[in-house]
Amino acid sequence: MTSCAPCECHYDGVILGSVLILAVAIIAAILIAYSVYCNRMVAMIRELIVVKEEVLNLRGQAQALSQCLSCRAQVKEELLKKMESYEKRKQAAAANKQAASVSKPIESEL
Repeated sequence: MTSCAPCECHYDGVILGSVLILAVAIIAAILIAYSVYCNRMVAMIRELIVVKEEVLNLRGQAQALSQCLSCRAQVKEELLKKMESYEKRKQAAAANKQAASVSKPIESEL
């Protein structure tokens, strides 16, 4: 066994202990920082999921609105066609009525 002066062994132990404590503190700080970083990433991912759901919901609403507008345009076209047809029949009926009123005096004269 080698003997050393009591002062040297004590200082070596203190230095070694201080280095170990410093290393543990640095590792703990790194782990805490990484934990905070991971928690922030998880929060951002959750926010992105919520935003994605909102976007999908809005996309569905836009598609439904688009379908509604196209159906509305088709109904409008059909109504316009029916109104044109009604106007034509109305004009034809008025022309027939006028022709009938003109032909009645002619028939009565015969």
